[in-house]
Amino acid sequence: MRFATFEECNDFYSKYGDAIGFGVKIRSTVYGFDGSTVSGATLACCKAGKPPTNPHDAFYGQKLTARSDCLARLRLRRMEDGTYLVVEFVSEHNHPLLHKDMLRFLMSKRNVSISRQKRIEINDRAGIGDSKTMASFVAEMGGHDNVPFTKQDVRNTLKRIRALRLGHGMSTTQRIESMNAFFDGYVNSKTTMKQFVEQYEMALKSKYEKEAQADFDSFHKKRHLKTHFFMEQQLSDVYTLPSSRNVQMSLQGCVIVILKSLTL
Repeated sequence: MRFATFEECNDFYSKYGDAIGFGVKIRSTVYGFDGSTVSGATLACCKAGKPPTNPHDAFYGQKLTARSDCLARLRLRRMEDGTYLVVEFVSEHNHPLLHKDMLRFLMSKRNVSISRQKRIEINDRAGIGDSKTMASFVAEMGGHDNVPFTKQDVRNTLKRIRALRLGHGMSTTQRIESMNAFFDGYVNSKTTMKQFVEQYEMALKSKYEKEAQADFDSFHKKRHLKTHFFMEQQLSDVYTLPSSRNVQMSLQGCVIVILKSLTL
């Protein structure tokens, strides 16, 4: 299979990934003598690469990772006529493929354009919170499925904007999980009954979106295993990320107790 340009091949493999259920990244690129022409490249599944490890820490594994050392890839080479020839194609993945409604959560699919970043900044200066800003994008684009970014992306954009504005980073505020937190950004003391009904629906949609994001994270990302117990691997495949963390902490405690008893 040949492609006229590298960009055309990248676009083709990305669309193939969308159809099958995986994200795509440029794994490696080789440039010609001019330093700008791509002479060869490897496009790979976004879960390519080995999970980071720390051999000096037996209980390493607090950070989540999406990498599973997946070998699915497409390798191409630039020919003398300027076209790009596919010289290797590996189709097998070593992980479950994503459902189509999860693809939008992939980092490669999420993008806050310059114009939308400007709108987020204007809203922030006007005292409009991230919840209402996100809700306006959702309403404008006809639903969460059509918005090319998440509420967390809006919050991250706000953090960068405020850090630049103030000249220093900002600390994260811990919120209490309560009814107030549920309606945060939607309802205040001046909200009328009619507005309450409308805002309540928006709050519910936001809650469902958070649950969809959590489902994606649990499906796509895994915690590093802290022990060599097969039971930990089995439970990490079944439980959600918060639950798997509790299991890891329990297993870690068991290992510590066993090691202490052996040294007595």
